[in-house]
Amino acid sequence: MSPGTDAIRRERRGFVLIELVCILVTLAMFITIASSAFRNLREKTYVTVDLANLRQILRGSAIYNSDNEGRMAHPTWGSDLTGPDGWAYLTANKGRVPGAASVPGSCAGRDVNTAQFTNQLAFFKKGQVTQHLPDVKTAWCPKDVATRGQGPGSQSLRAKWLTRPVKVTSYAWNGTLGGYPGRANPIPNGLTYKVSQFLPTDWQMWEADDRDGFNFNDAADNPENTQESQSLRHTSLRNWWIFSTQQSKRALGGGAVVGTFDGAAKMVQWSKVYDLRTRRIPSPNEIMSGPQYRF
Repeated sequence: MSPGTDAIRRERRGFVLIELVCILVTLAMFITIASSAFRNLREKTYVTVDLANLRQILRGSAIYNSDNEGRMAHPTWGSDLTGPDGWAYLTANKGRVPGAASVPGSCAGRDVNTAQFTNQLAFFKKGQVTQHLPDVKTAWCPKDVATRGQGPGSQSLRAKWLTRPVKVTSYAWNGTLGGYPGRANPIPNGLTYKVSQFLPTDWQMWEADDRDGFNFNDAADNPENTQESQSLRHTSLRNWWIFSTQQSKRALGGGAVVGTFDGAAKMVQWSKVYDLRTRRIPSPNEIMSGPQYRF
């Protein structure tokens, strides 16, 4: 074999190695791009379902309003499913929930395969608005359900999920419907304002902050409490459930899914959510709204 042949073989092996490296780099880039595209598509699917859920809940709300002279369903302001009957569940049986316990009860520490959840679900099906929904999935953000036990951060998310007393909804109604918070409550406990007393673009509901199970002690939210913020799950954060740096919070991409008093559902940029919560946009605003703030 001539020396020239060996040189040619070495050169070919060099080319093969370079080609293999190029193929591997190209494949890695393709996987990264495809993975990013899949995450984006999946996130868009989550948001699409979320918006459909909110519209359906708001249609149920409109039915309740029309049957009650324009008064809204109650936001369920009461820890561990107590207080007045509300949009998402009844708080006492009184013969209205056949076969169920006397109260819905807390599901803290319990999952959906337990008797406690089955009992809570029975009260959900009789709620002022939820009685008009096809099933409990309409009140669950699909990303909330999807991340309870699988994927990145699943153990942390599952632990947070299990601490929730209320497990029949991912969404919370604005406490201002029932006169909380704001000025001293001018309406009797258990009653609500009329939908006509809010601006159409005011926010009636949104996704509760899933970083703390306490935010699901009922199905309402205090817009003045910055600890009870909207969920971060649709922001640009990959690990939203462990995010705590307030300083950079306003700069997050993505947003929050909200439902308004005119029956619309939309995605709102997180920077605006932050500005409303911290009163960088002074009250009255879209979340600190209604007679409690405007009159």
